[in-house]
Amino acid sequence: MNLACFLNTIYHIKMADLKRSDIQKVAELAKLNLNKKEIELYSSQLSQVVGFVNNLSEVDTKDIQPTSQPTGLENIYSQDKVDQTQTLDVSDAISQANKTHNNYFVVDAVLQKDQ
Repeated sequence: MNLACFLNTIYHIKMADLKRSDIQKVAELAKLNLNKKEIELYSSQLSQVVGFVNNLSEVDTKDIQPTSQPTGLENIYSQDKVDQTQTLDVSDAISQANKTHNNYFVVDAVLQKDQ
């Protein structure tokens, strides 16, 4: 079960119905290692969140139009323009590099594959 499915499931759970195993499952999905004290803390906090969501589910929204963007703002795009006076030719760009290969910068690997 992924996190979205689990959260959808707890959406329908009443506050008192949250169990220690529910908190442990959310922690596992989030790849968190929680101790007993943290589980108790987050159990209380998640119960409050679920309670709030349950309260929201009681709001009458039948006459409310669905929206995915409530502000009404729209993106304004501009044309990409290249100012040739602000560019470097390849030889100038790589002139100070420690290592190059075929006019590309050569850098040490940042990420490594898992063994």
